[in-house]
Amino acid sequence: MVNEVCRRIGEVLGEILDSGDGVNYLRVRAQERMKLEIELGALVDVPVYCSHKRGRNWAATVKPDPRSPGGLARKFWQRAYGHYFYMIPKDLQVGDVVEFGGDYYTSSGRRSPERAYCVVLSVTPRYLEVEVYSSSHEAFRRAKQLFPQRWPED
Repeated sequence: MVNEVCRRIGEVLGEILDSGDGVNYLRVRAQERMKLEIELGALVDVPVYCSHKRGRNWAATVKPDPRSPGGLARKFWQRAYGHYFYMIPKDLQVGDVVEFGGDYYTSSGRRSPERAYCVVLSVTPRYLEVEVYSSSHEAFRRAKQLFPQRWPED
């Protein structure tokens, strides 16, 4: 279930379904397109962010790597300050997959993770246009469909 202290900018990625047996399930839509605003080279919008003082947030360009945690090699983005979230890396390319993470930790240390995996569709000085997915697998599959030259088959 989506943690109330974490906020999403834009629409929620899915809907919570009550199965009737006391267990809730998250049904995720296949994709969502977002235009994330860029100002002075930094993101002003992000799809996932936990604003609580116990929240841990990051953005990273990711690539599949079975030897890395979660099966993803991460190149973390520089954090920005003020009303900005992250600096856009100079080497960000169309077709890259970006992970946005916002984890909330309870006072007892239990982690409540939130993730968004984005396929970069275009980068301009004012906007970063992305397709948002709930899993890295879905994002990489779509990136390979849209940009086969960027993601050659193994």
